[in-house]
Amino acid sequence: ATLDSSVGNSAPLVSTVDATREVVETEYGSIRVPSIPGYEVLSLLGRGGMGVVYEARHLSLNRKVALKMIRAGEIADAGEIERFRAEAQAVAQLGHPNIVQVYEVGDHGGIPFISLELVTGGSLGRRLAATPQAPRDAAQLVETLARAIHTAHQRGIIHRDLKPANVLLAADGTPK
Repeated sequence: ATLDSSVGNSAPLVSTVDATREVVETEYGSIRVPSIPGYEVLSLLGRGGMGVVYEARHLSLNRKVALKMIRAGEIADAGEIERFRAEAQAVAQLGHPNIVQVYEVGDHGGIPFISLELVTGGSLGRRLAATPQAPRDAAQLVETLARAIHTAHQRGIIHRDLKPANVLLAADGTPK
């Protein structure tokens, strides 16, 4: 489970360069995206309460990642930026197969970002909307998520927005 993500379908980006920012047209409208050295932004995945998540390519590793950036960007106050960084540092300490991995935490031009494992199977919310689960499968899923959350709780981390839309599924259906 992630601490704060709302990931939908990939929305392809159409971009034009504007000095230091890219303007991208998405299903959410026009968004200015800073260019992050070492990454190529490919598409907008979604927006959460605190962040915007993009699919990106980590250039030196040639690996696709989820690139999360603070939503308020340059106008974020110090408290918002600190919470964003604290989230990244907390998740990076967990190391659990059902918690999204953090690859890098950085800052470019005063805007913090988190490079995360890209989870491509959609959300549990979308899966549940499509069809109900068999009781045994539902119980197994709840157990898996409870173990992941227990790991976080043992390290003093509380997920403040746990809901099906914020549980991501790997391509093979593994919840994260």
